[in-house]
Amino acid sequence: FVLAIMLVYAAASVWLKTMIIRLMSVNPFMVLLLYFSQYFLLHEMTQIRIGLASGMFLIGLYYLCHGRRNLFIGIILLACLFHYSAMLYLLVLLFNTQSFNRAKLLLMLLLTLVLGVVQLPLVQMLQIFGGTLFTKVDNYIKLVESGQADQINTLNVLSLLSIAVATVLVLFSPRTLLKENKYAAMHIKVMVLSVLVLSAF
Repeated sequence: FVLAIMLVYAAASVWLKTMIIRLMSVNPFMVLLLYFSQYFLLHEMTQIRIGLASGMFLIGLYYLCHGRRNLFIGIILLACLFHYSAMLYLLVLLFNTQSFNRAKLLLMLLLTLVLGVVQLPLVQMLQIFGGTLFTKVDNYIKLVESGQADQINTLNVLSLLSIAVATVLVLFSPRTLLKENKYAAMHIKVMVLSVLVLSAF
């Protein structure tokens, strides 16, 4: 029974992502190739619940780009039923969908590097909320403290590469492209936000 539910989740995730890729991509075939070669095995075969939640986020992002802010919030709250970490998607609401502030985005990328070096104990601070929501966070902290797990290095090679790519996109994306393609501008903002959140936690 559980396996059947997971198969339904995985199928729904693939359907949502392929549908939104067709709607938002300039070259859907290239994006689909990237998705199936890089993310399919991870999201739809391993991290199935977060895979479905991320598919719902992409759908919500489409509506947010079209000014449907409340619908975006509703979709994200629904995604939280599948994986609680989906609540972080609400941070996208901090961005103005009508503008592209390069200085603000570059400041966020600089903050990403600072947080990666300083390593503020933000994860430990989450313990003050208690409850079952942060049980996994508490378990991870205990494993690290006992030496049974290694603390994640947020400034690893992959993260630094992501920061570099995001910086290039922020600096050199043509203004005409950003004005004509609202999806491109939003995806760059989401990429900047994602590396910042990873560095922070």
